This record gives sequence, structure tokens and C-alpha cells, in this order.
Amino acid sequence: MTGLYLSREAAKILAMARSAIDVHTVALDGRCQVCGSVGCAARTAAQATFARYHQLPHRRPGATHPETLVPLRASSGQLQ
Repeated sequence: MTGLYLSREAAKILAMARSAIDVHTVALDGRCQVCGSVGCAARTAAQATFARYHQLPHRRPGATHPETLVPLRASSGQLQ
């Protein structure tokens, strides 16, 4: 297996994209928790950056703040 070496500039670009993905998390209803929009432009651009460099973002545990998510009701499947 061969390694992929990135320039400092590419590493900086990926770090900025990673922070955008960590900030612009998607709630249970599919909306961005920062923008409130479905299909957040900042998150989409960050995902495109990772795709362009053939990389996957490294997730940090707890970055999505699961304690702030609203659970679905088991009976109706609707948000509370």
C-alpha cells in the first residue's frame, strides 16, 4: 500500500474543511444546526473538498453534540 503525501497548503485546506464539517452538523430532521437549511452550502463545499483530495474526514467523538438532538417519538415518527 502506498501513502499519499499532501502539501502544507492542501493540509490547511483539508483542516478548514474538517472544521466546517464539525461545525455544520446535521440534525435529525436533516437541517444544518448552524444554518437551519437542508443541504447546507458550507457542509456541501467541505464534502466536495474532501472528495477532490480523495480523503475522508476524521470524526472527533462528540463533535456533533448528540445531547442537543431532539429524539423522535416512537409512536408517530414525528419530531417532538
